Amino acid sequence: MTNRSGPAKEQALVIKTIRHGETSRIATLFAPKWGKIVVLAKGARSGKSGSTGGVLDAPSLIEAVVHIKSSRSVQLLGQTSVVDSFGNLKSDVSRSAYSAVVSEIILKGFTDEEANPSAFAAALTSLKNFDLGLIPNRYILLEFLLAIAESLGFGIDPFSCPVCGISPAKTGLVNKFQLVDGAVCCTSCESSSFEIQNVSGEVVGILRLFKRGNVNFERVKISKQAQNELITLLIKHLRYHHTAFNNLSSYNMLGQLALD
Repeated sequence: MTNRSGPAKEQALVIKTIRHGETSRIATLFAPKWGKIVVLAKGARSGKSGSTGGVLDAPSLIEAVVHIKSSRSVQLLGQTSVVDSFGNLKSDVSRSAYSAVVSEIILKGFTDEEANPSAFAAALTSLKNFDLGLIPNRYILLEFLLAIAESLGFGIDPFSCPVCGISPAKTGLVNKFQLVDGAVCCTSCESSSFEIQNVSGEVVGILRLFKRGNVNFERVKISKQAQNELITLLIKHLRYHHTAFNNLSSYNMLGQLALD
């Protein structure tokens, strides 16, 4: 987008907003074509008719016109309307806490103007599911973490053994997961990697189920222990491949709140 100029219109997720001056806001948006983009919303806090104040409450899905100049780092936000305010999500403490992890990963995992349509789709799907409240929060987060790792170029392969190449890898009650490859070793294979995480057979099975796609969330049952193990594993995998995820305050808060 750095070579473009003039007004551009697109749907975008509002990831973060801060006050600017007496009446304005600075917002961080995430869109399929723009990627992560910082915009100035003049008069957003003025209370005047037509102001963009409520439109920019994060997280929200908006349709926005942005006036782009490649010479500036903060673009100018024009006409804006709400597509989805995720009102149910915002009114629920648990769902809000989980959605904050999604927003922070998007905020920290992508550089400005780095377009990634698959990451946008993963974030939007997660926020919609949190808002609907029909799927357990942890399942939604698991699906998002797997999708975001894939979109960043270090997706998980729970099928092929990184040592011998057999697919599916022969697994047991306790298995070795290589962080560098994001793959599960056969129980009989010796890994030379120092970055190994032990994972249970249930975790391997769930990873394979999620990677196949089209999961029937009403029928999938994951033990509480496996849920914790999966989320911890996926966060560790993200941190291994991307230092920006070393300090995810929203994820740390989940542990402190002990939310389901």
